[in-house]
Amino acid sequence: MRVSDTLTSKILLGVFGVVPAYDRFFKEAAGFHGINKQFNENSFGQLQSFYNRFKEEFDSFIEETAKDSIRYTPMKVLDMYFWKIGDILTNGKDIEQKERLIAFVSHIKEEPVKVYIDSSPKDGQ
Repeated sequence: MRVSDTLTSKILLGVFGVVPAYDRFFKEAAGFHGINKQFNENSFGQLQSFYNRFKEEFDSFIEETAKDSIRYTPMKVLDMYFWKIGDILTNGKDIEQKERLIAFVSHIKEEPVKVYIDSSPKDGQ
């Protein structure tokens, strides 16, 4: 029986906090940022570079959210960041929020982001 990368990464995140959970929202956002979506050394190196590029902001978040001696690990913070981006891209119904997100990511990426936003109503909406 093969254990999925998603399960493996979720266990490593939950127990050690050393890798983000490579679930569908994380992968969606990683790809959106131009980061390899596979659970491998290349992707991990790209995540480290991304964290280091915005280290001041991520470290500030870690300090602001610390309670007593409990702090999020850098990879947990990346997991939360990418998960939220993936959630907005996948489930977000607020077109303006998606447009702001695309503008933000385009600004921080070295290559422009090209995404089509479908604003047509979905069944039942």
